[in-house]
Amino acid sequence: MISCGVDIVSIGRFCFLMGRYGERFLKRLFSRDEIDYCFEKKNQIQCFAGKFAAKEAAIKALGLKDVALRDIEVINIDGKPIIKVKGEVLMAVSLSISHDRDYAVAMCVREEEV
Repeated sequence: MISCGVDIVSIGRFCFLMGRYGERFLKRLFSRDEIDYCFEKKNQIQCFAGKFAAKEAAIKALGLKDVALRDIEVINIDGKPIIKVKGEVLMAVSLSISHDRDYAVAMCVREEEV
């Protein structure tokens, strides 16, 4: 069985929320490692928006409705985005993130043996 989730985020809206609520906003959504990673990037807001879209896509694909967003982590290993939930790397999950000037989009796919 295959399940998938997709999410799209307006980078402008994300920029507005970051400007309005600052680090408090980021700490509600992201782990310290994710915040540090994005702050190192040239396009920080795109990075945060992409990670947020990936978390939302993972919630849809994996049925993580009762898991806090901070407990879903998007890490990068050799440039590839990986999902961790409560510290555990999910192996049978593929994640893709893309962004342009206005939007960030992510797709998460899980394949299960039936």
